[in-house]
Amino acid sequence: QALNTHKKKNFCVPDVPGKLHLRGESDRHTMTPPIGETAETETGSLGQNRRNSTEKDTSPKTNGFFVRFVGRRRLTDAFLKSLAFYLTLPAQPLLLLVARSKRGSWQETLMDLYSIERPLSFYFSFLNPLSIWQPQTEEDSEAVRRILSRGGRELKVKISTAKRPLRCVCISDTHMRHDKLPDLPEGDVLIHTGDCTNFGSLAEVVEFASWMGRLNFPHKILVPGNHDMILDPPYYADYWSDWSLEKEDCAVAFSALETSGVKVLKEEGVTIEGVSVFGTPWVVNGNPWETAFNVPQTQAASLWDKIPSDTQILLTHMPPFGMKDRDVFGVNAGCPDLANAVMKRVKPAAHIFGHEHADSGVFVNGGTAFVNAASVSDFYQPRSPVVMLVEGD
Repeated sequence: QALNTHKKKNFCVPDVPGKLHLRGESDRHTMTPPIGETAETETGSLGQNRRNSTEKDTSPKTNGFFVRFVGRRRLTDAFLKSLAFYLTLPAQPLLLLVARSKRGSWQETLMDLYSIERPLSFYFSFLNPLSIWQPQTEEDSEAVRRILSRGGRELKVKISTAKRPLRCVCISDTHMRHDKLPDLPEGDVLIHTGDCTNFGSLAEVVEFASWMGRLNFPHKILVPGNHDMILDPPYYADYWSDWSLEKEDCAVAFSALETSGVKVLKEEGVTIEGVSVFGTPWVVNGNPWETAFNVPQTQAASLWDKIPSDTQILLTHMPPFGMKDRDVFGVNAGCPDLANAVMKRVKPAAHIFGHEHADSGVFVNGGTAFVNAASVSDFYQPRSPVVMLVEGD
């Protein structure tokens, strides 16, 4: 039903100055909310702008008392997981052993659960994720070995149309901990694949946009995630009071990002120095409640069909099944239909995503580098970005 509601909306995409060129757009809410619905905002700082609305103080739909209690009281996932950790402290060694049994080494386990990256000289003994795409080719395995020899957070990909080398810094799932990340290295493109906020509020987006604006990258790209409620206007119109006491203006959130030089990709593509990039934010809903960009599994394949076949770098929030998509317990949580689309039809040089915090890193299969760029662990400790160097032939 939420998906059908989205299809009735048409939105425009404001251009961001620079060298990004639109390569196509979907008929499905591609960027901004309907400008005609924008209400007057209060004067003052952008972060304080809110709609002066006479509407009812509740949204048309709700996920129920518990979600509304958590959302309105700003109880973050990081807080809830920390609380659960201490409440189950005696059982944590067992959780650690279960997590280790699904991974290739203790170093990999500690990285996934707690973002412990040192000592880097102790590299992962790599274990392929449980995958419908096994086995890897020898070329894939060699590519993985090269990546691990550099600590597992750097990779190179070849794209013949690249006009010059591009250094892409990949982050995701920062959840308002962006200022706690290790210093980002220099680069040409900063890629964020969603969940920049916790509750998708205007103040959070404005704060994140301000941080992005201070970063010295010629190109900055954001593909929103399921926590970024205000960046999915149809969803926000239905559920806003689950996450906020007041209905805020989606257009102001998009404007803050645009002003900071951030290109938001929602089912559209850009070309950067000859490299074709496409971003799509959809997430298959695995919970009993609705968040932004959620779709049922039965409708996912039709959305992935919209990814152009000539995409060279694919950006999603959702991971594909079997490719760096494990949860804490080692269960693959990605989308099989997305894996099918990527591996059988699109075959990009790189697929960058996030969503699953407990499987960050790089995996190579079928000639595609799969990058889970999640910037926090499952317990929300920040970790280093993944750096991808794009080279031409």
